[in-house]
Amino acid sequence: MSEHNLFLTLGKYVQRQNENLLTQSLAALFNHCPVFKYDLLDLLKRQSGNGRSEMIGDSYAVTQDYQYLKNQRIVVDMEIRSKINNSILYVIEAKLTAPFTAKQAGKYSEFLKRWRGQSQLVLITMGGIDPELKTLLPPNTLWLTWTELAELAVRPGPRSRVERFLCGQFHEMLKEREVPMLRSLTSREYMTLGRLVRFIEFKTSLHKDTIEMINNVMARMQIFVENSWGSLLDRGYKRFGRLYSQATHPHVEIVAGFYREEKRKHISERNIQLSLDCDNMRLNVWGGWFLKKGHPEYDEDSNGEYLKRWTLPQSRLLFKKPLPDAQKEIQPHLDKCLRQFIKSRYFNV
Repeated sequence: MSEHNLFLTLGKYVQRQNENLLTQSLAALFNHCPVFKYDLLDLLKRQSGNGRSEMIGDSYAVTQDYQYLKNQRIVVDMEIRSKINNSILYVIEAKLTAPFTAKQAGKYSEFLKRWRGQSQLVLITMGGIDPELKTLLPPNTLWLTWTELAELAVRPGPRSRVERFLCGQFHEMLKEREVPMLRSLTSREYMTLGRLVRFIEFKTSLHKDTIEMINNVMARMQIFVENSWGSLLDRGYKRFGRLYSQATHPHVEIVAGFYREEKRKHISERNIQLSLDCDNMRLNVWGGWFLKKGHPEYDEDSNGEYLKRWTLPQSRLLFKKPLPDAQKEIQPHLDKCLRQFIKSRYFNV
């Protein structure tokens, strides 16, 4: 532990330190760091699509707020409220290691009914969306990771000295709590991933830094697709991420996406994936399906189609930019790809 970290020092006097310390520190940044506040609300606005930009200057955060239900109470980790009418815009529940239980989900759902859709639940976790809990929560629930917030805190911007200090301390605290960090890759580091093709041909070895970069790229891609395609979980899809390699015709892809096994007569699977082709180091989105042998087009079908292709410079930039900027850049494209996927062949067959 860093002996000189402001938040960790204050955390010695916080009960139930982990989650409470994190949300109280997050609220401190929200209330005292204008750039971080703007970036966080912009992220929430893009995730929810409800356009609350007018609330950015007129909102504030409170923590550990007691709310009473019929025969029980709920302690809300953090609320973002409007200064105009004190209404709750976002209800934030933070989890680091402790689980978010079905009982808590029920309490929050009951509490949010009071606001009749005017308030949204935001869950901050280490791993993003939990498919089982998602079914118990309001459909407009937003899911964030601590990694996203850590990278948001150190995103380059016109910050004051005080804000740079506070955001830096917040980032350091999350790192001490073993929250995964996703630094930007230099152009040279990014192109190094092209060695994976030579690796499966047994023509080169892999340095441990290359393995770290693979993990970085995979984690970043998973955040990209979950933010845009997470609604597919409500349709029975499952997440997947993999390093796909083929040795006979040397080829390597880093892939993150969603798939669903079908029970229909002629369709065995539907999938949508964001792929980094290590042959040419370009990103693409593929919307695919697998036909069963009984389908009349089994031998002729393409098994899918490209929904989006990026150029090499565009692809490289999405890993060179800080995570928040890259998210903002890629999200409209991935949202459009999802709409195309839903309209594509065999989706509703």
